[in-house]
Amino acid sequence: MADIMHFPMLYEIKNQRYFKRYLITPKKCFFNSYNQSDLAQKAQKDNNERALKSLDPMKDKIAYDRFKKFQDNMQETVKNLLQSESAGKYAVIGHGDSWVNNMLFKYDSTSRPHSPSEVCLLDWQLARAGSPALDLAYFIFACTDKPLRDQYYDHLIQEYYESLSSFLRELGSDPDKLLPFKVLQEHLKKFCVFGMYMAVMVLYVMNSEVEEIPDIHKMTDLEECMEEWRYETKNIQKYYERIRGVILDFIKFGYEF
Repeated sequence: MADIMHFPMLYEIKNQRYFKRYLITPKKCFFNSYNQSDLAQKAQKDNNERALKSLDPMKDKIAYDRFKKFQDNMQETVKNLLQSESAGKYAVIGHGDSWVNNMLFKYDSTSRPHSPSEVCLLDWQLARAGSPALDLAYFIFACTDKPLRDQYYDHLIQEYYESLSSFLRELGSDPDKLLPFKVLQEHLKKFCVFGMYMAVMVLYVMNSEVEEIPDIHKMTDLEECMEEWRYETKNIQKYYERIRGVILDFIKFGYEF
């Protein structure tokens, strides 16, 4: 899994001319269209309020107060972090929508039937230049739960970096110059809020029953779409558990939000 998360940096190294052209070419952005509409901002407000309900104002007071204060500025904060300038010289072309539903897994081992032999990333229409921590944060916080992160989070980050470093050396580059581990840790602290933002958006859907999720292909306009997506899932407690774990981990790791 760690291997496919390296692609953005490997592309930058092997295609410097195209990468620089990409940085200066005006691009359509998720935050410059859908997310700027009044309906979308109302939907985001609903998502934030639902996430806040997962926290106990007394038991989770620090996390509750931080998230309640942060939700008013979440949209603008994330929009700014997605600008390539925020990552400086460490900007790479990222996937932009790196959750498990955009990954195609191949299983061909009878001895390890639950371990994929290959993984392919799909749906690159939201690709953009930015910190390599953006895709990593989105994947980890949207696609893992708190018990797993409690046990393996540091290992996952270390495994990612070691695998990335191995690929970079194969290409004749020095990972300590291109992306020192200390810089990756700094980027995780600053950019992981994108993982929280996307978790707030997708975890509700991921924990819903298939028959509960609206069929967007049958909707005729954005207003109808927004209304249909205000459905209530019978698995709300599962959602509360997952999103609460995300917010609590941001406090635990000292990540900015």
